[in-house]
Amino acid sequence: MASSEPQKLVDEANALSCSKFIEKFIRSGEQELKFATTSGAQLRIEACRSEKLSEADFTACFSLIRDTSSTAYKNSSRGWRPSAKKEEMREEDMWYLLVRPESSVEASTVSAFISFMITIEDDYPVVYVYEIHISSALRGQKLAERFYRKRGYEIDDFSPQERRLRGGKVKRPDYVILSKALQ
Repeated sequence: MASSEPQKLVDEANALSCSKFIEKFIRSGEQELKFATTSGAQLRIEACRSEKLSEADFTACFSLIRDTSSTAYKNSSRGWRPSAKKEEMREEDMWYLLVRPESSVEASTVSAFISFMITIEDDYPVVYVYEIHISSALRGQKLAERFYRKRGYEIDDFSPQERRLRGGKVKRPDYVILSKALQ
């Protein structure tokens, strides 16, 4: 049986090397892979598949999740389960965008990352973002928002909405779904 067109697109994207993936989907100019914080620190973005992620980078990414979000996970409906999170991080076809300082002294440091998977949802090829984590040193500079807004992402119609409870209290969702229509 022939693969559907959406599945073919997903398979082709997931078969790309890290450098080809960046060339095709992330970069539309060299300047987009390097950027500065509000304090002037220079950063760079690298793409990497889960199976190519070094043990040091995997540990750095997990530490960022633990340090920045384990409390939020504990308070969410899913809870904090480190072993399940590590298993999810190693899933086949999981991609990472790693943000590192440009300085050679800190070049191995992961200052922020985005993990995502290219998959099919409701018969559409989608990029499903699992995690966005930013070190405390880079927080408050709207790096993730600038990254996505620059690429045309907006809050998706399927994103969970705030709900007003009977007592008037507003319950905010645990996450937001962003999307971008592609031609």
